Amino acid sequence: MVERKITKDEQDFIVTFTGTQDYSITPLVGDGSQRKLYSITYRKTTAVLVLFDNIEENEAFFLLTNALQAIQVAVPSIYAIAPNRKAYILEYLGDLRLDEKLASLAKQKDQKAVVSLYENVIQTLIHIQKKLIHVVPLTVYKREMDNSILQSYVQLFFDEFISYYKLEKDCPPSLQTSIKNDLVKELGSLERNVISLRDFQARNVMLQGSKLVYLDYQDAYRGTVYYDLASLLYASSSFLNEESISYLIHTFYSLSSLEQTSFNLFNERLYKFVLLRRLHSLGIYAYLGNKQGKKHFLPKIKPALANLNNLLAKQKVFASYTELSIALQKIEQKWN
Repeated sequence: MVERKITKDEQDFIVTFTGTQDYSITPLVGDGSQRKLYSITYRKTTAVLVLFDNIEENEAFFLLTNALQAIQVAVPSIYAIAPNRKAYILEYLGDLRLDEKLASLAKQKDQKAVVSLYENVIQTLIHIQKKLIHVVPLTVYKREMDNSILQSYVQLFFDEFISYYKLEKDCPPSLQTSIKNDLVKELGSLERNVISLRDFQARNVMLQGSKLVYLDYQDAYRGTVYYDLASLLYASSSFLNEESISYLIHTFYSLSSLEQTSFNLFNERLYKFVLLRRLHSLGIYAYLGNKQGKKHFLPKIKPALANLNNLLAKQKVFASYTELSIALQKIEQKWN
């Protein structure tokens, strides 16, 4: 992909913020979003420049940053916002992401330390779910993870993964209809009573010593208590074994005071969100790799297929998902 050039207005914004034209700017490796990130170094100081034309998402980020800070959740400080609201400058948080720390601990086979870090993140997630709606009321925050959003996740899987790779024989359109009529309809009917950060996973958390700082919540929606937990525990690289995942699910359930929902029902709903998110991830990896030229996402497809098939085989809630299980097994065999 061609690197986006910084405009004259954006250069003026940088100069106004830094107070000097003697600065250096370096592109940062971003994620799958369309945001462009740069480090700005000036006067022995570093900050992060973000360029993004989606003003709605930018405004959500500004709003939620202030709200999260108000409830004592560590997030990057916003130093400056451009007049057009399409560029802003953030606190530089260093280079150590939580997923990198987890990878190091996993390599040392220290699952206890891995779980301990996840316990801290889960406590923060529960805090966010309980407190954020009092700072940003749901009546004010209109963006909602409703049926249309969940259906778009399934649609992306079929359009960008199944159709692109011509896998319709293994995964026919009738299966798409079945997933939308059953899985999406059930999950879309659940109460959306929290603000879901949506991309809540270890690679979006920075480590500053023992402090955890949370990133990438500009795409937050009103949603359920399940989605962010599913994102966290079943990210592409969580470094958690099955025993640890089970322990953390029980921890979240007991600390969240969800007694009005039985644990078994909670667990079933959670895993259905895991399934939906992992199907969506396959669509995302294919789209970014094939359509956006971000080829480093394509190697993620093979392990994602293996994880999905393992999920469908081992979780009792998916006992009736025979058609999907058979389809994904055939696709994984072809991929190998």
